[in-house]
Amino acid sequence: EYENSKFICKHIVATFLLYIENLQKEIKQARLEKKKKEEEQDPSNQILSIVEQKLNQKERLTIEVYLDKKENQKTTYYQAYFKIGNNKMYVLKNLKDFVEARNNKTELRYGKDLNYNPTTHYFSGDDELVVSFIEEYVSIDKLYSENTNNFKTIDGKFLNILESGLKKFLLSIGSKDVTFIYDKKEYTTNIVKDTIDIDFLISESDEVFKLTSNINDTLALTTKGDVFLYKDKIYL
Repeated sequence: EYENSKFICKHIVATFLLYIENLQKEIKQARLEKKKKEEEQDPSNQILSIVEQKLNQKERLTIEVYLDKKENQKTTYYQAYFKIGNNKMYVLKNLKDFVEARNNKTELRYGKDLNYNPTTHYFSGDDELVVSFIEEYVSIDKLYSENTNNFKTIDGKFLNILESGLKKFLLSIGSKDVTFIYDKKEYTTNIVKDTIDIDFLISESDEVFKLTSNINDTLALTTKGDVFLYKDKIYL
């Protein structure tokens, strides 16, 4: 009765199915490895990998800003100096040397814990705006340094800013805290790009109405009136 019947043992079927499953896994793994290899060989991915490796080798530094109002016989100006570092901060003792080191990719020693190297140290995007402002003023100083009668924009570690350039400088600082000295009083402040809310108060005394406001609490930092100090914040 079963002479012409064709059948396969269930053990053989199980073994065959297991073989098929393992073969599918091997094919899938081979495809994944091929895809990974192709991605690694992709020039754009290779560039990204190199950039990532370079960034991992670098150390990010921060920059602190100190600003002081100054006056001489001719004008009112603002004098800034800076500190850079990570856990420990060091004064930029000479702004021209700092810019030259960046341009020439040479090292500049600030202390036992900081040997500044522009190829291994970098600043955040916000801090780079401050550094760019320093570089701009160093370039301006080079143009006019031969004329000793001109206002010195760079004086060793100090960057001297006329009133007309104060707003631009403060815009480069962005949201960073600033140590600001005004009339020998020190403020830890930051920059606010907004209008100042003026509060008015009406009071009555002996049937006389008196109008007062907080406008006297604002200090104009420029004659143009585009920069103000109010409640420990600098408004632009």
